[in-house]
Amino acid sequence: MPPHTDRPSVSLRTLGALRAEYRARRAVVRRRWRINGRTTLLATAELFGWWAALGVLWLVFISTVDTLELAIGAAVACLGALAARAARRAVTGR
Repeated sequence: MPPHTDRPSVSLRTLGALRAEYRARRAVVRRRWRINGRTTLLATAELFGWWAALGVLWLVFISTVDTLELAIGAAVACLGALAARAARRAVTGR
């Protein structure tokens, strides 16, 4: 009779296959979330475009242009730009 052990018997081949599968999944995740200069530039341009469009829309809708209104409009446009980018990424999956 073999001695009783608490560890399950797993062959080295199974461990190797599990390790290879883990490495392959990590490589896919790394490729998916790779950030380089081009993606940073595109993300910045998209955020700036949304911010500018929403800022202009804010200025169209207010009656008086005051310093406080400009500051609030810039902050709200920034939040709107982040929300718009997040929504676009959620829909397209990129």
